[in-house]
Amino acid sequence: MSLAILLHEHFSHILHWNIRIEGTDISSEVVERARAARYHRIEVNRGLPVRTLIKYFEQVDDHWVARKDVRELCRFQQANLCAPPPWSQPFDLVLLRNVMLYFSEHTRKAVLENLHRVTADDGVIVLGVSEQAAYSPLWTPVLAAGTCYYRKAGTGVNG
Repeated sequence: MSLAILLHEHFSHILHWNIRIEGTDISSEVVERARAARYHRIEVNRGLPVRTLIKYFEQVDDHWVARKDVRELCRFQQANLCAPPPWSQPFDLVLLRNVMLYFSEHTRKAVLENLHRVTADDGVIVLGVSEQAAYSPLWTPVLAAGTCYYRKAGTGVNG
């Protein structure tokens, strides 16, 4: 939901584009919780500005539920990053933050290969600060404004 809120807040001029935010987790419970977009008041009190809360959520008892227009940008499904990707259309941006640090090197390689299949030729992946795709010949690191992201190797697309 935070990415959908970010789009509404700072990039509303592109909301008419064909934008979809796909969230995955291996846990069906986590996926169902994300789909519900329902957060206890204690959860939203952990750093969510009141202005954002009031603007993008509706209060239902002790819970806050993301507005329908925010939820509609997001789709959640159960998926195993180590298995073949469940998507047929390529992604322009893949955010895989603080996930791969839990995997073995062999598994990280398989995940990066799977991501390669579902990333557009001019698309990028962004990993967590402590993660890197340096061991994969499929990805080329690009440094920009103090941040590192990865492009498909050999696509001829410059950072």
